[in-house]
Amino acid sequence: PESVMRTDVWHVDTPLPAYHKGRVALVGDTAHAMTPNLAQGACQALEDAVVLAHHISGSIAYVPRALQPYSDARLPRTAALVQRSAQLAEAVQSESPLAARLRDTAAAVVGATAPGLLARYTRPVDDWRPPGPL
Repeated sequence: PESVMRTDVWHVDTPLPAYHKGRVALVGDTAHAMTPNLAQGACQALEDAVVLAHHISGSIAYVPRALQPYSDARLPRTAALVQRSAQLAEAVQSESPLAARLRDTAAAVVGATAPGLLARYTRPVDDWRPPGPL
């Protein structure tokens, strides 16, 4: 047991009400920690930074006013991705031998007969576009 390294994975079950308070904005895992199943942790932090910069660039004089639109822009997407990642984690980490066998068989069948289903499942991850001009 002492030679086994264990690293717990934490995620935010319930979205925060906002990703800011006053002049402080949260980005990345501090705002919306998720399981690594969609490989989106760093990607979402970068998206946060782009959206935050977009909203702050138009209102440097009063930063707190820019942070509400940042939260409003990021909360729906990140909450959905956190939920999708947690669902995927639950599906792939089943400890039941029967559930694991069913999952593996279903994945093989879908991969061979309808690979587009996986693309549809991940499309919400891939279809983000940076915000336009203010």
